[in-house]
Amino acid sequence: MAKWPSKASFRRGKCKLNAEDIISYRKSHAKVRIFFSTLDRIIYVQKPAFLVSEIFSHLGGVLGLWAGLSIIAVFGLIEALLYFIRNKIRDLSK
Repeated sequence: MAKWPSKASFRRGKCKLNAEDIISYRKSHAKVRIFFSTLDRIIYVQKPAFLVSEIFSHLGGVLGLWAGLSIIAVFGLIEALLYFIRNKIRDLSK
């Protein structure tokens, strides 16, 4: 702790002040005390929601789902075409 203002602060301005001037200066000027409510530090760290491997895993799963549904749709279309062709051949042979 130190007294405010100290004699050294008056020497910077190269003023010639006596002890009474310093005391009256201390009485006439305000002093601000700053207190910290806590000295803890809060550090915010940003982390990605998904890792790169998780992104590829999800994309692969979705791609597999759509490819599987597409293959089922293609086989369904082929089956419908085979029934159509078989029925046309049967109708032509009658």
